[in-house]
Amino acid sequence: MSLLKKSAIPNILTLFRMLLVPVFIYFFHVTKQHVLAVAVFLLAGFTDVLDGFLARHYNWTSNIGKILDPFADKCMQVTALVCLGQSGFVPWWVVGVLVLKELVLFIGALFALKKEKVYVQSNWYGKAGTVAFYIVATLLVLVKDMSDTLRITLGVFLILFMLFALIMYVDNYRKNIMNTFEKKEDMSDTERG
Repeated sequence: MSLLKKSAIPNILTLFRMLLVPVFIYFFHVTKQHVLAVAVFLLAGFTDVLDGFLARHYNWTSNIGKILDPFADKCMQVTALVCLGQSGFVPWWVVGVLVLKELVLFIGALFALKKEKVYVQSNWYGKAGTVAFYIVATLLVLVKDMSDTLRITLGVFLILFMLFALIMYVDNYRKNIMNTFEKKEDMSDTERG
């Protein structure tokens, strides 16, 4: 396999993760096989970890991957959230808050990319938030006799964790955009000098 083909592996894994979204919906809603749906969900999480590792470890990053990877993650997470809400595993207000958070992040990332050509890389808090989401969603589906109090507690925990990640990402966007402005100003000063 040539280097060019190997370097495409992270993007192929990302596309595969996107294809898992309708499979998850099928198992979760159509056949009601929640254990299989969770297996698909966890497989998607594994491909996310694997493509990130390969991209960083072998420097197989690409601009399209920087856009597609978070998009694929958000597709799976939002789909899982909506399915959890529709099936009564979590209250709708939890779904609403978390989907709003993802929407704000997505719009912020598009703004940063379009306005200043800034790609915001994932950080520890984003990865930790994703892991927390996968754990909580899996527990909510697989633990059948979970009390409503525990479900709400897990939902609140997830919201707080995700809001923390949102605040950190907004601060990161701001810093990256400020750095871009400063570099542009430095280049302008150099051209004038």
